[in-house]
Amino acid sequence: YQRRVRGIKRKEKRKKMAKVKKTSNSTPNPTPNSTSHPRTKSKINSNFKISILTLSLLILIFSLIYFNLSYLQYFILEFAQTNNNNNNNNLIKNQFKVFTKEQLKEFSGMNNDEQLYLAILGHVFDVSKGAKHYAKGKSYSFFTGIDGTKAFVTGDFSETGLTDDIVGLKEIEICDLYDWLEKYKKDYIFIGLVEGRFYDINGQPKEMLKYAEQMKVKGIAKKLELEEQRKKQPPCNSRWHYQLGGEVWCSLDSGGIQRDWVGLPRQFFDLETQKTKCICVPNDIEKLSNPQLKLYPDCHPQSSRCKLEETK
Repeated sequence: YQRRVRGIKRKEKRKKMAKVKKTSNSTPNPTPNSTSHPRTKSKINSNFKISILTLSLLILIFSLIYFNLSYLQYFILEFAQTNNNNNNNNLIKNQFKVFTKEQLKEFSGMNNDEQLYLAILGHVFDVSKGAKHYAKGKSYSFFTGIDGTKAFVTGDFSETGLTDDIVGLKEIEICDLYDWLEKYKKDYIFIGLVEGRFYDINGQPKEMLKYAEQMKVKGIAKKLELEEQRKKQPPCNSRWHYQLGGEVWCSLDSGGIQRDWVGLPRQFFDLETQKTKCICVPNDIEKLSNPQLKLYPDCHPQSSRCKLEETK
């Protein structure tokens, strides 16, 4: 009986095994993942590295091309600039007319010509539209047809004063000449250059122009220094009446300088200009003791107003 039972159990076990085997054979095998295979992963990594290297190489090549073009452009520009410097004379001739002194005289208006030219610091301007000032017989007709640079600041309109020789002018005066030059650039048409002390016949700057530019820089610095001095020593207010005579006085804004002190009027002798002018001095013993200061005659030392002598 036991043997029969064991035999039945073995048969059932075989049937179950056969059934499981049959089921497993009927189920299709799953497709293996191509990316899960070690060799496949290695191949993908290798392709990625190749792509990165290729991209880097392309970037490097384009960078080299770009920089080489930049350097090429730089050298081309340098060459062009050098060539421009070498041919500067011809360029000036092409851009601006360079007058001789005789040619400039033809535009003086002496023959009642409509075109009127004048020069300052070697720059020629067409002032025809200002004929009411520069035409023959008018107030400033002596400026036309010449370079009368010096007279713009000296006020000497004689034949010797109307010259382009600026040697002897002070820094501030030369600085004022450049202010006049800017005014003409703004108001009139620039025509060209004139041969003289500032430019040669080719339009090239001469030593006098370099000297003028150096003096201009010094003049600007001097003006700034004088402006600071003017704030410390503001000018007096002044007036003159033919019946009442003259008077100078100080106020909180005399000389156009706003401040919180009035000051006392004093005669100040300027060592540089060798001239006397009225300035307002703070009521301070040390400042009032300056040997360059002098009290106005018949004026109280503490008065902010002083009457002027009739001769003044």
